[in-house]
Amino acid sequence: MLRNTRRTVMLAAGVLAIVCMAAPVRAALLNIGGTLFPAPGEPDLPAGAVLLSTVGPTAFLATPPVFSGTLTSQVYRNDSTNPFGLNALTFAYRVANNETSQNAIHRLSLGGYDSFQVDASYQSTSTGLIPTFIDRPTVQAIGFSFEGAPVGPGSLAPGASTRLLILQTNATQFGPILANVIDGGQANGIASLGPVVPEPATLGALVLAGGLLLRRRA
Repeated sequence: MLRNTRRTVMLAAGVLAIVCMAAPVRAALLNIGGTLFPAPGEPDLPAGAVLLSTVGPTAFLATPPVFSGTLTSQVYRNDSTNPFGLNALTFAYRVANNETSQNAIHRLSLGGYDSFQVDASYQSTSTGLIPTFIDRPTVQAIGFSFEGAPVGPGSLAPGASTRLLILQTNATQFGPILANVIDGGQANGIASLGPVVPEPATLGALVLAGGLLLRRRA
């Protein structure tokens, strides 16, 4: 019921966007409670971006078992296109739906983003399915949704994968988070990577370093 209502709203928004959109949309700040529709695309991550870690492909199976697939997660630093600076982290995700799945996949939901600022997009030069919209329904959750015509390019069919899904953040540390993949069934608790709040000891070290720097300048 909720998904049908969301699809109706997005259909109306899609018609309006097709009429009004005069230029391609680039990555945009994703506010809490906000939606980016149509999902903005950006070119490749710059050559200087440094890959810090990869998790996956992590296998998942929906309950009930109507689809299965994998989620791959990566984290980068030194991304010159990240609006929050070179020290800020950029996260990249890709979902693949197995050929043996009975159902298409309609949504990837990522937890653990807390109050971090996020610029969201997909990599326009990568191959795979484009997300229809990106939203942030709560302070922690960010979702990429895949809807069919006339709203979007389609759901993630068996045997297909998404384009690289990009979240540029103001976070400076990363760690394990959990993701969900949703359709008629749901795969919960998929291992992934995301931003984490620095631990108190780390914060104390940063404050101390800042204080020493100010003393040197004084």
